[in-house]
Amino acid sequence: MRPILFRIPGLDIPIFAYGFMIMVGFLVGIFIATRRARKANLDPNNILDLGIYLVVAGVLGARLFFIIQFRQKFGFAILNIFDGNFSIIGLVLGLAGGAALYFRRMKFNFLKRFHESTLNTKLFFGVLAVLFALVLGRALYIFLTPSSTMILAVNRDKSDFYPDSFKRELVNKYDQRITRITGRVSAPGENFGKETVYAYEFLPAHERTGPHGYTYDDAQRWLSDHGVVSDEVRPAYDLMLFEIWKGGLVYYGGLLGAIAAAVFFAHKRKIHFWKLTDICAVSAAAGLACGRIGCFLNGCCWGKVTETFPLAITFPQGSPAFSQHVAQGLIHSNAAHSLPVYPTQLMHFMAAILLAVVIWLFGRSRLKKNYGEEVLLLGIIYPWLRFTVEFLRGDNEPSYLFGSLTISQSVGVFVFVAATAVFAIRRIKGYGRIEPSGAVEKDDEPAKVK
Repeated sequence: MRPILFRIPGLDIPIFAYGFMIMVGFLVGIFIATRRARKANLDPNNILDLGIYLVVAGVLGARLFFIIQFRQKFGFAILNIFDGNFSIIGLVLGLAGGAALYFRRMKFNFLKRFHESTLNTKLFFGVLAVLFALVLGRALYIFLTPSSTMILAVNRDKSDFYPDSFKRELVNKYDQRITRITGRVSAPGENFGKETVYAYEFLPAHERTGPHGYTYDDAQRWLSDHGVVSDEVRPAYDLMLFEIWKGGLVYYGGLLGAIAAAVFFAHKRKIHFWKLTDICAVSAAAGLACGRIGCFLNGCCWGKVTETFPLAITFPQGSPAFSQHVAQGLIHSNAAHSLPVYPTQLMHFMAAILLAVVIWLFGRSRLKKNYGEEVLLLGIIYPWLRFTVEFLRGDNEPSYLFGSLTISQSVGVFVFVAATAVFAIRRIKGYGRIEPSGAVEKDDEPAKVK
């Protein structure tokens, strides 16, 4: 396990293993796809352009899937724009940026004349300016306003948390660590009167390591050490939603996002969609393999405890697996490492490599009759591989499809059924049939082969 591969000399900027391996997977995928594009008589530049679409849509889809799956672990206060916490400077800069794009689009010149624009254009750039303003306003508020960096200790189902006398004593005794404590009762609604929130602002700015300062884990540990017990402890504005370089991407979400991007790209460039996806099928499996190495280095996606598996692995103190075993009472917090667990990350890696080889061999054989069969084969085989390994995962309890399957297994069932059905229909109907010339004899979309 090595979450941080290294730090850039002189700048002390960490390079996270997970994000690094995602980047490696993208580069490996692009390399493979461009070589396959040349053999398929498709301009490799299209693959390079498609890569940009796939990165954006794939990462967004993978992250959104992860957030939905583990939504209880995230704080969404940063998305609550109705609390009114914005930086005026950020709002002004955002609106100015949107206006600048609009004027550039209209080639506006104060010394000549006004250029007319349609209502749709004005609405588009107006919405864009508002989005810029909200994002910059919120970002600058969080990074420039000390009060946005408080730790919140939440106590539910109780009318009070700590009396004022206790708060004063806590501040007086530990004023080197806490600069202030404020309290509020939850807003009117379902939990009115049942939730009390106290905010603890930690450490002078020059001693901090976060946006304003504190290290969240250190603050949480301090609260526990000094008797501040609560149901939940979290930052006022949790940035975990955006920290994708530390882990938290689900392959199915990325696959769905990538498919949507490929549909849009193929339509825009007038390229045959199924031929394009076949070119990228091996790349998808190879990229997945790289991502699983990132999971292994990051320590996420670990397996269940095992005493019999000969290739079981352990993780060091501070790893997610170690913390889980401590919380479950399986080991002491002073233990050197976790209990032996299934190496599920490496199992996923080997499965992805095997899948890439199978798809590559299938594409070169006479078994392939129609365009689209390589990517559909990916959708048929991968769910089975993922379904099997998922039973050995220790970080993901079954809670879907009547509580018997994990969310990835549940999605895999639908992916497998859909891919199998489409594969069979295209094979029977002869959609996208491959001819010696490289053209497509029959399909539900017109072939545009370059």
